[in-house]
Amino acid sequence: MKLGKKDAAIIATISVLYFIVAAYNIGLTEIPSTPWRVKQETLFLTLDGNTTIDAVYLYVNTDVNVTASLSTPRGTGWADKVWINDHGYYTWLCVEFGETTDRIRMHFYLPAGDIMEIAVVAADGSQVGIKSIESDTPGDTDIARLVDEQTLFENPPTYRSETMFDEELFVRSAQQYLHLQEPSAEATHPPLGKLIIAAGIALFGFNPFGWRILGVVFAALMIPVIYALGFALFKTRAAATIAATLLALDFMPFAMSRVGTVDTYLIFFILLSTLFFYLNYERMAGGSKPDYRLILLGLVCFSLAFSVKWIAIFGLVGEAALFLIAGAYGSSPVNSVTQRLRALAKPIILIACLIPAVGAVVYFGSFIPYAAIGHSPSDIWAAQWSMLGYHSDMGAYFHPNSSNWYEWPMMLGPLWLYTRRLAGGMLSTISAMGNPVLWWLGLCAIIVSLVDGAKKKWPHLFLGVLYLAQLLPYALISRYLFIYHYYAEVPIIALATAGLVHEMWYKPGQRRYIVILIAAAAALFAVFYPVISGQIIPEWYSGYLHWFRDWRF
Repeated sequence: MKLGKKDAAIIATISVLYFIVAAYNIGLTEIPSTPWRVKQETLFLTLDGNTTIDAVYLYVNTDVNVTASLSTPRGTGWADKVWINDHGYYTWLCVEFGETTDRIRMHFYLPAGDIMEIAVVAADGSQVGIKSIESDTPGDTDIARLVDEQTLFENPPTYRSETMFDEELFVRSAQQYLHLQEPSAEATHPPLGKLIIAAGIALFGFNPFGWRILGVVFAALMIPVIYALGFALFKTRAAATIAATLLALDFMPFAMSRVGTVDTYLIFFILLSTLFFYLNYERMAGGSKPDYRLILLGLVCFSLAFSVKWIAIFGLVGEAALFLIAGAYGSSPVNSVTQRLRALAKPIILIACLIPAVGAVVYFGSFIPYAAIGHSPSDIWAAQWSMLGYHSDMGAYFHPNSSNWYEWPMMLGPLWLYTRRLAGGMLSTISAMGNPVLWWLGLCAIIVSLVDGAKKKWPHLFLGVLYLAQLLPYALISRYLFIYHYYAEVPIIALATAGLVHEMWYKPGQRRYIVILIAAAAALFAVFYPVISGQIIPEWYSGYLHWFRDWRF
């Protein structure tokens, strides 16, 4: 049974709905972009009238702290009111003010990076107009850039106009690639993910929308892949639809696809490789010979995943084990396991040759832009050891948002991606976590898959082994880890859950349980939507979602 028009309609519906919801409010398409280089200098802002100032905002791009004092007039001089000593990458630094004045003096003590814009907000929350800006340094005409994009100030600032979490690393490296500069900001992972972010910036401009939108595109593209995989595994449209719907309603792909980091690209390529490897595994379990076309496609997709992050190797190890299991214990006229393994010798040798050949071409091909900057092959080779050394030497350092691998299935360590407290008890926050319906039921489904897999139920064995292969290696890693490392397991638990319940759809009186399952997942998505999307909400609302002590919002 092949996918038909009805399947295409289901895939299109889920994918388009997911894309619309995930792309909504993903980020602004315009941000301040004309820089003023910070130096030891004094600026004078003249405002539109005497106003009670709540805060002054500086949109900065600097690794060095901007150190300055803000003053108001006193008699014939100035009185220091507040200080700023902070830095950020395309972030609005907030300086709480609380004074009534029509002039502000800003004295910068040390050279730093760039300030793109200065904005002033009144006590009532409205933006205060800046009539003029002057400097005590004659000839510094660049200061006009600090107030030339006032309409681009997001009032109040949120994730829509700022970077969040590791965007400072990945987006900055993508920007450096586009400018043919040394990608020094993030050199701990291979280039492909950063190049995809750079493609989004090249297409849509350097702004939050540009550096995030392709993550949403790739997450939406996971829908047809998991649908096809669910169909291949369990041979029913219900299983495929349930798996695709549960993936679309999970919080982790939603939150991570809306951040300008590389994990969604990694998971997409892993999932696509899993589809091809499963189709070959199914053939072998049924007694057929390996299909080298499927293996080649799987290796290409794996190599793309590996070119984003090395942790893709965990899944390949599991799929290699499944290849041997299917060849040794699948249907065959040959009863001896030893003889079956001997018959696999030639395919194993061919695949062993394919892996480095295909992998090297794809993987080192992703370093072509790195070479175009001026790096030699020896530099590229040295970069591999540098990446390995970084991850090997991190050790078990503490990070406030880190969590242990055994906590992830129960969702005990969500990752706080962004938070900004706003006036009036309001909040914009984003946490990476899972949908409790999928993660908790999915863990049960994985246990069932392992039990059924031991009985040679081949689809369940595939999911159970792959789940363990992608999770257990983290037990051997001493560096601090985050719950997003469980992201690769989310499609697997969605498929396992679909495999557990899909037959109910075809049994009289049981279809309602599938409807309840999907409705519960959708209801929780709606309830948690504000804290996984960054939409502005009252702080008290997030308090109701603190089901566990370490659920951070």
